[in-house]
Amino acid sequence: MATFRSAYRSALFIQLLASYRRNPVEREMSPEPQSQAEVALASHKLWIVLHALRLHHWLKNCLLLVPAIITHAVSLNLSNLSIGFVAYGCASSANYLMNDLLDKEHDRQDSIKRERAQAAEYLSPRTVIGLTIALVSAAMVCASLLPADFQLTLVAYLLICLAYSLLLKRVKLIDILTLTILFDLRLAAGAAAIKISLPNTLWLVGSCFFFTMALFKRLTQLSASKGLFERLPGRPYGHADLSTLLVLAGTSGVASVLVSAIFLTDVSTRASGVLWFVLLLQATWLARCYFAAARGTLNEDLVLFIITDVPSCSIVLAALTLMAIG
Repeated sequence: MATFRSAYRSALFIQLLASYRRNPVEREMSPEPQSQAEVALASHKLWIVLHALRLHHWLKNCLLLVPAIITHAVSLNLSNLSIGFVAYGCASSANYLMNDLLDKEHDRQDSIKRERAQAAEYLSPRTVIGLTIALVSAAMVCASLLPADFQLTLVAYLLICLAYSLLLKRVKLIDILTLTILFDLRLAAGAAAIKISLPNTLWLVGSCFFFTMALFKRLTQLSASKGLFERLPGRPYGHADLSTLLVLAGTSGVASVLVSAIFLTDVSTRASGVLWFVLLLQATWLARCYFAAARGTLNEDLVLFIITDVPSCSIVLAALTLMAIG
């Protein structure tokens, strides 16, 4: 065995010496296979981490801009809003890491979720905890640069996310209400970052819309799993709840459009009549999502659905155009 090790080390030394005797240009043109493998492995690990952070969900933090858009104060508060956006982005990525860590056993039972980094064991628990601590620390550092009210919203967001991951996601309807509150906190954070108060009608619009989106998520999961599971893994819903969720989602969607009309009536003295066409676009998009969720064809990752679905992108662009004109 000792002779074998000695011969192996000698061979390695000879190979290393030969590689350094090459022409420098040749060495640059022909990198070592080992170096290429190391670069490929590092790139693969980086991609796994970025995928686990779900960076596309940072788009949800555009809700922080809503208060500034309504008060036409985006340009005056761009620095605060940018810092707030990053703070909530880091906090949301930390939440997804911890949620996937706690839920990985259930994710392995799902044909799609089993490919997540932690369910597939591409990331170790130690790495996940380290990344989570780093992200929460970065979020708190960013929050320290903003008003105290913003800091309170961020702390509330992190605590509610933790409670959701540990318990609330397993309590029927409470999980949906919790998701709604997490979205509402983004509106509150945007208002706190620029030190304004939001009208009650806007809170009503946001709550109804976010509640509808959360119902669509659960409805899609149930419809897509029909025939595979009697109950959703790690969630308090079974196929017996499907009809109830259909009624709730439809009712909530209609209520969302109605409260949006109330909000437009409230601001009608300051807004153009063209904004009323936004209601038609909202109703059309919600109806499209409702039918897709009922069939189980709606992507439960609604952010990914919106940015990849051509009709949804068209409706969002049309609504933004009307709001800019109005």
